[in-house]
Amino acid sequence: ERRADVVLLVNGFPLVLIEAKTPVRDAISWVDGALQVHNDYERFVSELFAPNVFSIATEGKALHYGAIGAPIEQWGPWRPDDVETVTGLEGMKQTVQSLLRPTVVLDILAHFTLFATDKKKRRLKIVCRYQQYEGANGIVQRVLAGWPRKGLIWHFQGSGKSLLMVFAAQKLRFQPALRNPAVLIVVDRIDLDAQISATFHATDIPNLVKAETRQDLERLLAQDIRKVIITTIFKFAEAGGVLNERDNIIVMVDEAHRTQEGDLGMKMRAALPNAFLFGLTGTPINRRDRNTFYAFGAEDDERGYLSRYGFEESIRDGATLPLHFEPRLIELHIDKEAIDEAFE
Repeated sequence: ERRADVVLLVNGFPLVLIEAKTPVRDAISWVDGALQVHNDYERFVSELFAPNVFSIATEGKALHYGAIGAPIEQWGPWRPDDVETVTGLEGMKQTVQSLLRPTVVLDILAHFTLFATDKKKRRLKIVCRYQQYEGANGIVQRVLAGWPRKGLIWHFQGSGKSLLMVFAAQKLRFQPALRNPAVLIVVDRIDLDAQISATFHATDIPNLVKAETRQDLERLLAQDIRKVIITTIFKFAEAGGVLNERDNIIVMVDEAHRTQEGDLGMKMRAALPNAFLFGLTGTPINRRDRNTFYAFGAEDDERGYLSRYGFEESIRDGATLPLHFEPRLIELHIDKEAIDEAFE
């Protein structure tokens, strides 16, 4: 027999399991709760997890959540919207009220849960991190509102921008109000093209197509194909004028700081004059000749970005590992006479 500490039910379905450990023993942390979920409950009461969205482990000081089968290092924190970091029970209260609202749990169930196949052909369940949830929903809400028609997502390297685009594309395609939109994923390197394509294909996103050539891209846009289209920015190089005037085309540009201010970016905008444009980058540039904020930042956005997840937040949450530099003194001994002799 197993008795979970807290189970959250929706219409009788156990969608969230919570393991709450003691807050008064220093040797006990949320990790112990996560290990119990992973090694005990998932193993011996597997039927409990058939409808599970995610599980939570906490000791009252920190709270982490993860999908069934996820390694402990992939369990992440949840940071409440627009709230400064608060510690203790008050911080825990704000986190719980932010994450465990029924609307949020059901939104994660419907739009922010994926099943991916890894290199060992294993099926893995993926649940969004909070910065992916915030960024993707920011894109969707802006498109549904219809204005502004652009936005900058500034998330640090390694924080999961590829999956953010998958979540955003999936939710955009599910919106009836958008009348079956086309979503373009634009990259600027062949290796990124392969990486993004692999991420989308691994997560079994439906209605996915890759523009292999410039002719492919022009045909897909000219024929008004309503799918998720992956392409490189270079395929717009020979675009002659407008390719599609529809206003329910959403373009997400990866590494938006690199190619969007030059001719390629101008040709892409000219080809899709009424499209929504969202730039995703870990390193925005703010110079007179190259300015990511000018290209994608909306005037309505405070400080020029729709969503920001910086280096400090990434380190804090464990999405990026800190780098430690240790200077070493190297002593150089120069034998001037030997050098002169060799030179002569």
